[in-house]
Amino acid sequence: MELLSQLLTPALGIAISPLPIVGLILILLGENAKGNSVFFSIGWLIGNLTTFILALFFMGVTTSESGDTNLIQKLVFAVLGGLLIFIAIKTFMKRTKVGEEPKTPKWFAKMTSLKPMGAVGFGVVLSSANPKNLLLSLSAGAAAGAVTQSISEDGLAILLFGLIATSTIVIPTILFSVMGDKISHKLAEMKNWLIYNNDTITAVMLLFIGIKILGKAF
Repeated sequence: MELLSQLLTPALGIAISPLPIVGLILILLGENAKGNSVFFSIGWLIGNLTTFILALFFMGVTTSESGDTNLIQKLVFAVLGGLLIFIAIKTFMKRTKVGEEPKTPKWFAKMTSLKPMGAVGFGVVLSSANPKNLLLSLSAGAAAGAVTQSISEDGLAILLFGLIATSTIVIPTILFSVMGDKISHKLAEMKNWLIYNNDTITAVMLLFIGIKILGKAF
């Protein structure tokens, strides 16, 4: 399916982004874990879908009303791809070196004691205000919008993107609600590994996706 192939890569990029997963793990290891993880997942879904839908419909409008649709598409993909590659290089340059302690964002300390609305807010911010995640959502929406030709296809694109991009937040939330403290130790181990390797994972992922998105401009 062409639609799935267009949005799959950036959607997977969002799904495997380390920091949001670490944020969820911190919530799961904190106060009111089950409730806050659900609220965080809701915020994560809202933020990602909002950005995706805006890009989806923008691309749909420009490609249907513009006199030179190919040029519009090329410009959008060139900008998005170029920015992703730039951020990938910048992220790789500041990666944690062997023997160094990884630097963590200040908001990590707040994740274990959030209120429900705070959890929703963090989910929205991490998904729509984080430049890396924002570019990936825009790329997915633009790629899908360039090939969809009907409202039903737009709806399918939104559904597929939502399922893929939020899977690594929603699935652990469901697992924790069932298994609870039984997986806390594994979550703590995963958190430490993701924090240490965050920059490397993110840089490689963004470079790969950026090159693929940039390729759509030529």
